[in-house]
Amino acid sequence: MKYLDRVIAQSGRAWFEQTGGRDDNPLSLNGYGYAAKAGGEALLTALVGDIRRKVSPLDGLRLLEVGCGAGAMTTRLAAGTRRPVAIDFSHAMLQRAGVKGRGTSLAWIEADALRLPFPDAHFDLITAAFGFRNLADYDAGLREIVRVLRPGAECGILDFGEPRGLLGKFYRVYFKHVLPAIGTVISGVQGPYRYLPASVERFPPPEEMLERMRGAGFREASWTPYTFGVAGVYRGIK
Repeated sequence: MKYLDRVIAQSGRAWFEQTGGRDDNPLSLNGYGYAAKAGGEALLTALVGDIRRKVSPLDGLRLLEVGCGAGAMTTRLAAGTRRPVAIDFSHAMLQRAGVKGRGTSLAWIEADALRLPFPDAHFDLITAAFGFRNLADYDAGLREIVRVLRPGAECGILDFGEPRGLLGKFYRVYFKHVLPAIGTVISGVQGPYRYLPASVERFPPPEEMLERMRGAGFREASWTPYTFGVAGVYRGIK
């Protein structure tokens, strides 16, 4: 594992704990909170709808969300599934998720995505929304997902990316310089607002991510870009 990867992952955990798991701030560096203000809400809705069409019926399926944050994705998919489970490494995030998931059968577990506390071939569907890129070791995370998926089951990973071409150049300037500056002015804290750009920059480009998915054991892997590549969905079938 590269030293920089460990540092960035540790910075992400520190940010989530320091903010108390807030994902409702327009400048929050929780992936979902930021993305919701930039169209992520629509992406989540579209992804959930797509999953419900392709993985139908969901009744009786064992669902796991990795890096659930405050539970935005999980609560959308949980209806009709069998004992849905969501994990996150941030205790503060899980506290907020528990409030959001009151009255449901959702199980919120504080756990490491690199060492999932579940038996082999246990889940029918695994999702991750704006949380996978926070892992310190992407290959280990993918191998764990494959391990706990049953044969023929599907995984969907929704996360940020970097657009290409001229748009990408403008996007990187905004993402790396303008957004952190605004966040620092509003919050009075400098360091945490550089975490999100750093985490997106280290995330593999689509071609590499697909190769990693195949190397981890997915027999099928695909990527669908949204908003010119600012975000995209990776799908893998075991």
